[in-house]
This record gives sequence, C-alpha cells and structure tokens, in this order.
Amino acid sequence: MVVQQLINDNGNPAVNQFVIKTEKAVYFQSYKTVICKWDGINLILSNDWKYSNTTRKHLYIFLRQNGFYSLSSAKDIRKAIEKKVITLEEINII
Repeated sequence: MVVQQLINDNGNPAVNQFVIKTEKAVYFQSYKTVICKWDGINLILSNDWKYSNTTRKHLYIFLRQNGFYSLSSAKDIRKAIEKKVITLEEINII
C-alpha cells in the first residue's frame, strides 16, 4: 500500500487529502474518511462525498487525475449516480 498526499491544481500537496494505492484499487481519503474508490472498472463514492466544499473540491481533483473529466461538479456526480455509473456505498480499504 502506498499513501501520498493529493496534489492540488497548483502542483502542491493538499493538506489532509490523500491518495491511497493498493494492488486492487486507488482511493481518495479526506482527513480520516475514505471518500472514493476506483478499481479500474467501478467508481464508488461514500455518502460523505458531499460533506463539504473542500471535500468536493479535492474529490473533483482526484477524479480528474484518474480520467473522470466529465465529473467536475455535484450536478455531474448526481447524474452519474442516477444512471448507476457511480455506486454509493461504504468504502473499506482492502
């Protein structure tokens, strides 16, 4: 497992925002809460994805860094959830 700070749009490490890479998936963690999991096929968000503006801002950065350029707003994410492109569930790092 590799844990790194998320790099923001200015090229700087984002405080309390982490990217966790395992053999099976890449995760985004904001403070102590895992917000997103990308396993190369499935994109999963926890219900905390919309916790704060800061969490969402960093989630959008993580998504862009992983090729999800069309998910750049809460509206885009809600539509993807409705279309079942994104799954909402509790995320455990394994």
